Amino acid sequence: MDDKKKISGMIGSIMLIAFSIFALASFFTHSPNDPPFGNYPLNDPIKNCCGRFGANLSGYMLLGIGVTSLIPFLFMGTFGTILMVKNEIKHLWTKSAGAMMFIACLAPII
Repeated sequence: MDDKKKISGMIGSIMLIAFSIFALASFFTHSPNDPPFGNYPLNDPIKNCCGRFGANLSGYMLLGIGVTSLIPFLFMGTFGTILMVKNEIKHLWTKSAGAMMFIACLAPII
């Protein structure tokens, strides 16, 4: 039973880190001419390195909370790394709530 918990924790941490890297790559290669809001010809290729999904993700995140949208992806990568190294995160809900409050307080400033 303990091995199954370690394996599921490792898979979860790898998924968190992978999605965080994907989201950060889509954020940094965001082009204002890409979907969902750009006026682009149908045969014009999407410039975001993560494709249509990455262009939509970065567009909606930038629309929602602006440049502050980097922070949730950084927290996700951090939580994934901690989960991979320690195999557990103590007080996860408290730390997640603190991260969300930090993002909510920082969003109007940036």
